[in-house]
Amino acid sequence: MKKATMLVLVALALSVVSVSGTVPVIQMQFPKEVTAGDEVTVEIVVTHRDNTKNHHINYCWFYQNDKKVMEWVWTGDDFITEDQFTLTYTTILYEDTVFLAHVHCTLHGSEKVTAKVTVHPLVIKPKAILLANDVDHTRASTLVDFLETNGFEVVRITAPELNQYKTEQLIIILGGADALDGVGNVVRTVLDEREQELTRLSMRYFVKTDVWTPGQRVFVFAGKDREQTMEAHKQYRDRILD
Repeated sequence: MKKATMLVLVALALSVVSVSGTVPVIQMQFPKEVTAGDEVTVEIVVTHRDNTKNHHINYCWFYQNDKKVMEWVWTGDDFITEDQFTLTYTTILYEDTVFLAHVHCTLHGSEKVTAKVTVHPLVIKPKAILLANDVDHTRASTLVDFLETNGFEVVRITAPELNQYKTEQLIIILGGADALDGVGNVVRTVLDEREQELTRLSMRYFVKTDVWTPGQRVFVFAGKDREQTMEAHKQYRDRILD
């Protein structure tokens, strides 16, 4: 869940009134578009001049999709004296929503304003766990772009962090059997001895299934040096989408 923050102002036109009094003017500050599950805070800004015991805002009703969800009430003994004040309402949205603020003045009656928030479905992206040391990771920007363009959320990890991600369905390893910073140790648990030796000879890619969990695919892009490792994932990255 995240908080949505974006301001859209919706104001009512002022009626012609005497210098000594005003009708209420309502502004709502709210996000126009959010994602399902977002926390949304609506600010109701009420402007009303020349407040007195007999001329003030005595209530504000707030509706969400025709249901009253908040009510603020004031009397002649505790009315708001400021020319402008703000009320807030916070909720979590899962569908398109219409908010309505209904403000009443003891002398001039009611004013209302509505606002609609469009709620987009939450899209959960599949994760691509990218295991690499610092050298190979800095040379993998095109691979990261390729994965993100094809709808993956890329999570880069180091070898000591692997245990936290062994149940993920897609793990991509950059480097061969002798890669630094623990990556080579991981590669040696994924590839057999013959495959390990091939990573020391030339550019290679391997795909293994069910390595640590059922349905999992583990890709190894490797070569005898960092240049060949980079060329391996540039040349064979399309296999990830097969």
